[in-house]
Amino acid sequence: MSRINLEYLKLKNLYEKYKRFLWTGTTVWIGIFFIAFGIFFMTTGGRDTTTFAGNEMKPAEGMKLIRSDFTSQSEFTLILYRTNCPACHKAEKNLIANLNKSKTKAKHDYIVLDVEKLNSDQKNELIRLIPDITVRRNHIPTPLVANVKPTSYNKSVLLDVSKTDNEQNYVRVLKNSTKLEAKL
Repeated sequence: MSRINLEYLKLKNLYEKYKRFLWTGTTVWIGIFFIAFGIFFMTTGGRDTTTFAGNEMKPAEGMKLIRSDFTSQSEFTLILYRTNCPACHKAEKNLIANLNKSKTKAKHDYIVLDVEKLNSDQKNELIRLIPDITVRRNHIPTPLVANVKPTSYNKSVLLDVSKTDNEQNYVRVLKNSTKLEAKL
């Protein structure tokens, strides 16, 4: 027999000897991959967390969380945007990157809402609870990033706010948001 055939037979014998071990190892690694993949989708909900839409809450959920924070007088960060807002699109990538960074360091609520999806009752309630987010009466500028401190069940103070797409302003607000405290 040639040398190549001998090497082939040795390799085949080794494979037969360790076949069970190799298949078990392969199965374990495939299992680990699927578990990691599943955890990723469970934590992100399959959403793209690099966009406003990927971080956005449904209006009813967001308003419920705001009411809950007012009841417990827990500070929170509010981010408002509009889908068709050029300034929001301009700021989106950097603002969301800073938001995700801040979220990992903080223990309070971050509430991201699309103003266009709020119905009139929700919008009026938001303005009633946090009147300082408006300009010219009832207009809410976007993108808006605000650190809100409820002072009673229907009054609040803005600890820090950015009402424009100015990067320095919203980055400052998000950095300051890591210092907010949530009451449990």
